[in-house]
Amino acid sequence: MADGIVLNAGSGGSTLATHEASAISAAGLQQYELVQLVTGTGLAKTFVNVNNALPVALSLSSTFTTTTASATAIDTIVGAPGASSAIRVLTILATNKSTTLTRVKFAESASNAVRVVGDCALGGGGFFWAPKRSWILPLNTALTGIVSPAASDVAITVEYVIE
Repeated sequence: MADGIVLNAGSGGSTLATHEASAISAAGLQQYELVQLVTGTGLAKTFVNVNNALPVALSLSSTFTTTTASATAIDTIVGAPGASSAIRVLTILATNKSTTLTRVKFAESASNAVRVVGDCALGGGGFFWAPKRSWILPLNTALTGIVSPAASDVAITVEYVIE
């Protein structure tokens, strides 16, 4: 059987492009429709091929934010992104220039549930968190952090994307 299926054969219909499978199944020979991708707007369409690639726009460029924490109060590190968006935390870096051993805790603002904890030695200590799987906060939820005990100079850098 040849590739292609004639649509409305009794009235001189058009031929739909297909490819005939080489194996015969219980249902007989199999025909698979062939689809050609096009790009463009309105009537200006162009077939996608080796010389005219399908355009793809990626919008997951990461953002870095750095803040200095110095008290035991809960600080917003990344604000809530809006009702239909979420923060995806990729990495966290915390460094401690103070003369006090500190612990930094990161939480979701809605529940204040602590998800990441790191200790920072005094005088330049710190920690780096880069999980195998990123941390996705619930929709419209800020990323918060708390330093304890109070320290004079703890820097926190978070790499994240808004989805």
